[in-house]
Amino acid sequence: MDNAKKRIGVAILALLVLAGCHHPAASTSAAAPAASDVTEFDSAVRDGDTSIIGRLLKAKPEMINAKDETGKTPLTIATEKGDQEMADYLRHHGAHE
Repeated sequence: MDNAKKRIGVAILALLVLAGCHHPAASTSAAAPAASDVTEFDSAVRDGDTSIIGRLLKAKPEMINAKDETGKTPLTIATEKGDQEMADYLRHHGAHE
């Protein structure tokens, strides 16, 4: 009986994975960055400071697409500022809007 329960459990888990369901405890995504980290990162984007951005990305790669309190990503900030060089730098590191 135990083997039958295990097979059913594995089958259910496989179906959930195929269906795109994720249990929060099984999630492997990183936690949301702290608001202060997002502020620091966004300030570096506004200032065009790739050295700070590089340091932050090395420590916390999830920062590349972190949204600020208004819902803007770093790439959105660079694009709205008209900083094509920064936008390209961010895209090169995996940024998207």
